[in-house]
Amino acid sequence: MKSVFLILLSVIIFLEIDADVVETEAWRKKVPENKKDLYAIQHRLQELLPKAKKGLVAIEANDGAGSGVIISPEGLILTAAHVIGKTGKKMKVRFANGKRASAISLGGSELSDAGMLKIIDEGPWPFVDMAENQSSQIGDWCFGLGHPGGFDAKRGIVVRIGRIIGKKDIFLCDSGGQYKYGTTDVTRTICFSKPKSNIKDIFTKVLKGHIAVAKTNLKKDNIGSKIDKRARKFLKESNLDYSHGTGHGVGFFLNVHEGPQSISKINKVKIKEGMILSNEPGFYKKDNFGIRIENLVFVKKVRKKIFFENLTLAPIEKELINQKLLSTSEKTYLFKYHMNVYSKISKYLNLKERRWLASFI
Repeated sequence: MKSVFLILLSVIIFLEIDADVVETEAWRKKVPENKKDLYAIQHRLQELLPKAKKGLVAIEANDGAGSGVIISPEGLILTAAHVIGKTGKKMKVRFANGKRASAISLGGSELSDAGMLKIIDEGPWPFVDMAENQSSQIGDWCFGLGHPGGFDAKRGIVVRIGRIIGKKDIFLCDSGGQYKYGTTDVTRTICFSKPKSNIKDIFTKVLKGHIAVAKTNLKKDNIGSKIDKRARKFLKESNLDYSHGTGHGVGFFLNVHEGPQSISKINKVKIKEGMILSNEPGFYKKDNFGIRIENLVFVKKVRKKIFFENLTLAPIEKELINQKLLSTSEKTYLFKYHMNVYSKISKYLNLKERRWLASFI
């Protein structure tokens, strides 16, 4: 069910295209080192995209939308199981040029969230070859493309670049965008298998700092430098810390990071009603793992009380929490937060997704 959480952040179907023939030296590096590397990666991506795009389709079901890729000239389509639902379901697929074709679902696996459907109109159809089994490895670069939220002719295909990670890795996802109604900036760290105890302990200390910021008494601690100390307190008890600020101001169609307010060791700007900041403590171990929990918060005033109100509504990974390290008030905060997430988001989800979201309460 982790896949449902990923839907809340971004709906992308990942596809590897001949990763073993990539010759660009920058593509083999763990991290791009300069602008030249970034341009080289961009160039390689532009070379591969036409081949991948020809088999990409938007999937249109009565109760939702998704993305898939045609993997045979007969019209077999690989997608996510949560997109197609039950076997034998009729739906439409849409190509990049806007043309539609009829399809039927063939089934899927809840365990892997992999599903398949088939175009039933007469072919042949443009397709992309699947890579050989075990030809890709952890750490390989890959790119994803799709139609998040459904087909949009003006927007076109959405492309994201990333790397293949293992099931034992934890995944830090920093997501967001700028919209007509405002700017979003959210980070979650999730796991795919039972995490190591030391990682759970560090995640929980980051979480405790995150909660401490959210619960700040803004009449007492009303400048960024004071709030920053609250965020780092639990990590510092174990001689741990992070190098960035705890929070930044948020711009509207300007800079995502916009002052003058921020939560950092040096900021002395008074926190005032109406301001929006991020709350994002973290911890990072080089070449090993990274942890961050980020919400956007709004400075709200009710009568004479001034406080932070969460704008971000996304569940926090429960499998990474060491409950023994949380106080009663912190557990209560998490319960209320996830209740709020469920009450605001559940109406947009199907029954299976609602059950998953309710499991965080």
